[in-house]
Amino acid sequence: MAQQTSPPEQELRDLPLPALFQRARGLLKQLDTTPASDPSKQRLVADGAACLRAAAAAADALALFSANEDRDDLATGDIKYLLIPFYQAEVASHTHADDPSVRLAALEAAGQHYRAFLQRCRQYDLLSPPAAALAAGVLEHGDGGGGSSGGGRGRPDPAALRQSKIEKFKREKAIRARIQELEQQQQRLVAAPGGGDGEAECGAGFAGFGGAGAGTAGDGEEVERELWLLQADLAALQAAERCGTLQQEVEILRHAAAMPADERQRQREQRAAEGPPADLMRQLGAVAAANRRQQLAGGVFRPSHALPAMSVEQFGELEYKRMLEQQEREARAKERAARQQAERSAEDVEEEELQKARAWDDFKDDNPRGWGNSKLRPCS
Repeated sequence: MAQQTSPPEQELRDLPLPALFQRARGLLKQLDTTPASDPSKQRLVADGAACLRAAAAAADALALFSANEDRDDLATGDIKYLLIPFYQAEVASHTHADDPSVRLAALEAAGQHYRAFLQRCRQYDLLSPPAAALAAGVLEHGDGGGGSSGGGRGRPDPAALRQSKIEKFKREKAIRARIQELEQQQQRLVAAPGGGDGEAECGAGFAGFGGAGAGTAGDGEEVERELWLLQADLAALQAAERCGTLQQEVEILRHAAAMPADERQRQREQRAAEGPPADLMRQLGAVAAANRRQQLAGGVFRPSHALPAMSVEQFGELEYKRMLEQQEREARAKERAARQQAERSAEDVEEEELQKARAWDDFKDDNPRGWGNSKLRPCS
């Protein structure tokens, strides 16, 4: 992937909010598909962060959201801009550097953006019951929705945690199915006579979609509104879940950042020299042995010879089909030869026969009768 230059801040400030939002989403799609080892990924992170900062500033300047509003006060065209903090957190989570303090600062900022997004969604009452429960765990207890060790509380109940994950999975599945239905309905509205221009794009990694809803004035707006409300609910589920893993990584990075640089380098070199831990190699060996035993156990009652892939009747049908195809090809070849022969005039036929006769006479002149291998002649 080619290196991209960061857009000037003045250029970003001159762009309207919809253009900034679409550009940021495009950069985030590239981040989700770019491997971490690609040198251009951190440039994409910087570009995406700058674009989203400009989008957030533009949204604040337009005063799109207020603490005194509720769900019904949200304009349909403004709902998608609620996702700006979520996208900022997603971009920040792609930050990687040799210095652990760099990623630590990025993850701490991502946590703040996730919480700001969840707080805004809860304020507007946009969350389904599973998302609301997970958001409450993040905002009130800081436990990442019931999965991390933050907040100073005891270990969560395993049964409650399992039930929460099941409800989250079911809700995400239902949201994605409904999003697919609405996108198809939106495409039908766009293609209908009198429909306006619009599109619904599926995002990579965060199930996003963009573009204004199209179709008739009433139905198109209702479809677009439901699409973005579902997207906000899905993003809230993802944000609440990621807050837990993010908090765990932050604690590890804080411990790593507190170590002196030379100590980190020494430990890195020591790990590289020692190779994989012995426990890990033993575990991998045990897994490989278990897989091999399972493979052998599954083949105990299998015959030693290769089983036929088809029956005699199926093979006969294939041979019959091949015969019909061969006959069809031969018939087409004969028809083509007859058609070519019919298209030729009598003079052409006579000329061809004359050329054949001359060629045969030349061959007989060059090869008189009796010439050849003299050893085949009878002894005189």
